[in-house]
Amino acid sequence: MHALTPTGLLKVWEQGEGQHPIDRALTLLAVACPEKNLSDLAHLNIGQRDTLLFRFRQLNFGSRMDSYAECPKCGAELESSMDIEKLLSSQTSADAGERSAAFDGFVIRYHLPNSIDLAECFKSGIPSSLSLLENCVSGVTGEVESKSVRELPQEVTSSLVSLMSEQDPFSDVKISMQCNQCGHQFSALLDILSFVWKELTQKVGRLLQEVYILAVNFGWSERDILSMNSSRRKIYLDMVA
Repeated sequence: MHALTPTGLLKVWEQGEGQHPIDRALTLLAVACPEKNLSDLAHLNIGQRDTLLFRFRQLNFGSRMDSYAECPKCGAELESSMDIEKLLSSQTSADAGERSAAFDGFVIRYHLPNSIDLAECFKSGIPSSLSLLENCVSGVTGEVESKSVRELPQEVTSSLVSLMSEQDPFSDVKISMQCNQCGHQFSALLDILSFVWKELTQKVGRLLQEVYILAVNFGWSERDILSMNSSRRKIYLDMVA
């Protein structure tokens, strides 16, 4: 993985702006990780994918992340900071591949959810835990006969969903927060893709504004302006401020 140039940021933004978030994540990583093909990226489990997105954020915007959440009890806006390096070193990303688990006499073969599984869920309609399991489970053997996912007791499917979440911790990163207004403690989901895409969109907006100002005042092309480093662009921008 490598940090993107200004031209690279514009390219990935143009490609991903109109895409579904699942495809957008793959587009972003395909540009940032040219050593990996799209199929390999699509088969990464979501925790592996999001680990790469955290690394992308660290390379392009820094390791510190400032996030905001609303207290679900009193509505106060709260701020939280975290360090990506500390987060990634605190847990190990789960490997892809088939796994098995036994619940109440059923042996279930499965893999952790990946981008392909999520896309199939959205294609089939409103996504649900059960539809996701149908894409991830490759076989179920009961005490008497094989069964489909939908034939399993709810307790078994709920236990499997919980186990898969535990095995892939980076697929569901939450931040522990405490409201400084009412004292309420809660966990807030950190959607790294949405977080990164918002920052990238803001960065692209600033870049295009700089291109416009310098093109109008000096007659330079977008290509020439973006090839300058940020310090050099700032000097020219200060000249026309």
